[in-house]
Amino acid sequence: MCRVLVRSLWFWGVLLRPTRGVPLTKWGARAKAAPKPQRLQAEMRKRQNNVSFGECVLQIYNHIQTPEERSSGYPRRGHDAGVPRDGPFKYNFRNWTPKPVQKDELFSVVQTNPPPCSLAAHCDWVVGSRYEHWGQLPGFTVWGDPYTVPGTIFVNTDELETFSESLLHCIPRRHGVVLITGDHDKTTPLQTDVRYPRVLRSSTWANWLKDERILHIYVEHLDAAVASSKVSPIPTGMNPRDAGGMSLASAPRKVRIQSLPLRVVEIGRQRGGRQFHERQFVRDLCNSTPWPWCDVASTTNEGFSAVVQKYPFLLCVHGGGIDPNPKLFSAILSGAIPIMRDFPGATMYDGWPVVRVSNWTDINISMLAQWRKLHAPAFEDEWLRNQTLERLTMRHWWSKIHPPPGPRRHQSI
Repeated sequence: MCRVLVRSLWFWGVLLRPTRGVPLTKWGARAKAAPKPQRLQAEMRKRQNNVSFGECVLQIYNHIQTPEERSSGYPRRGHDAGVPRDGPFKYNFRNWTPKPVQKDELFSVVQTNPPPCSLAAHCDWVVGSRYEHWGQLPGFTVWGDPYTVPGTIFVNTDELETFSESLLHCIPRRHGVVLITGDHDKTTPLQTDVRYPRVLRSSTWANWLKDERILHIYVEHLDAAVASSKVSPIPTGMNPRDAGGMSLASAPRKVRIQSLPLRVVEIGRQRGGRQFHERQFVRDLCNSTPWPWCDVASTTNEGFSAVVQKYPFLLCVHGGGIDPNPKLFSAILSGAIPIMRDFPGATMYDGWPVVRVSNWTDINISMLAQWRKLHAPAFEDEWLRNQTLERLTMRHWWSKIHPPPGPRRHQSI
């Protein structure tokens, strides 16, 4: 009798035992266990991966401005602070096919002509341009092919954070892209141009360095040493609007730089504000008694090269941003040795006939003689001169930027 009673109690105890938080249906059966948070996140990622690249980007980018947006002018949300505040961002999308690199095209990141132009014109996708800030294009304008995952993406520096919050999410997990950022005086990643607020969150930059989809990042105005092999500086290059007729074809192929008087010339537009104090500092040095070998000159864009060709050295002081271009490129084209103050991204000039100093006061007549002797072959030897001029071309830099062939190269979908 006791044995029967124990078995009966065991049976009813199992039947009525609490189900550890698993609810019962109205029929008394156990309901399906609720998915764990990790499982929910995995399901969300799976759904995102199932959305094609084209569908994803068109959800974000295929946006036609309303009459209210057009009448209100440039939509400045997020741009004043450099980071998005009220996403998701709706972009004005335009179909785009990248252009081939021209034979004697000089390198430039500057889009002063109708965009996409300069370096951006050769990229699969172009996100933003300075034309928006001039009020000549709708805000948040992008160019690309929504049905091809890009291999190269040019991002205007003002759009780095909005790009990270939008298009970057559409890049498939196993696809690799090369990012190029520039076309602005704002520097990256810290933003040291005192006229502007910081653009990029430090957390976003750190995430990019860890993101396996981002194969490489090429940065104009690189303002910090980066302990990552996936970041490289690129120069500003020439400004197409202010080139003053300078071109690869017109550049002298042999410059007798050692026959010129050992002097330095300073040619610079003086502007007010803290960002341009260094220009005034160097101008004052050039006019001072300790620098009797320095001349100050003024000229037009068209007359620039003729003035520079009278000197073996040109002082290249940065203005906006931190890279002293287009003056550095203009000096080499004209046949003079640029002297610049060093900065983290200046490693891109390693091996060039360029003088980098820690301080402007390091310059003296003895050092000028040594620097001219060191770099003279790059100007006086025709073969070396041609090699130097090649470094100023779009072809030279595009060969570094364009992603190599392999499984991560962009594919049509």
